[in-house]
Amino acid sequence: MHIKASRKLGILSGIMSIGLIAAALAAAPASAAEPTSPASTDATDGPRHCIANVTTPIAKVECFDSFTVAVSKATGGRITDAPQDAGKAAYDAAFEAKLRGLSKLAGQPGVQAQNIIEIDYDYGFWGTDTFTWWVENGGCESNSLGNVKYSVWNLADYGWNDRINAFTNDHLCFSKHFEHAGFQGLAIGWDYGRSSLGPLDGQISSIQWS
Repeated sequence: MHIKASRKLGILSGIMSIGLIAAALAAAPASAAEPTSPASTDATDGPRHCIANVTTPIAKVECFDSFTVAVSKATGGRITDAPQDAGKAAYDAAFEAKLRGLSKLAGQPGVQAQNIIEIDYDYGFWGTDTFTWWVENGGCESNSLGNVKYSVWNLADYGWNDRINAFTNDHLCFSKHFEHAGFQGLAIGWDYGRSSLGPLDGQISSIQWS
């Protein structure tokens, strides 16, 4: 069954209200200047926060010691003050508003905007290492739910096979996570963020976004 963007927004209203409540209860994270952490092209070697462009045909991964720096790189330098604590970003209303603002930029003629569509966490309830997926001048706002717009065939290509335990989404990109590469095996979704994948915690090998 296909759900248009207007109904996607209706689904999100309840999700966003929960996030706003959580943000009100949490202490506001301090803004931080962008550190100068060097990037690594090996997602399995050291750095904790990795990023990749979903739409490139060949997996190219950059990793950083700082979540703040990773988000800055994933957004083309447009968001430089993401929470240093990646877990807080999952329910930080100010951070979410900045991510949504990138969609407006992408709609302007001549403006290049890198939009984050998902942030994955390798521990339940948004903890520890992260992987941020971004697209250029894209999102799923006008896409029908169930119509696959973006996908990752094999997370092993990005050094993140069997690591996802929680995730958040943005730009109205709902995701489906699969147990095996090539969108095979058990699956969970379509979802717009989860603090746990239940029996599929640490078992995800491919992703689709709609």
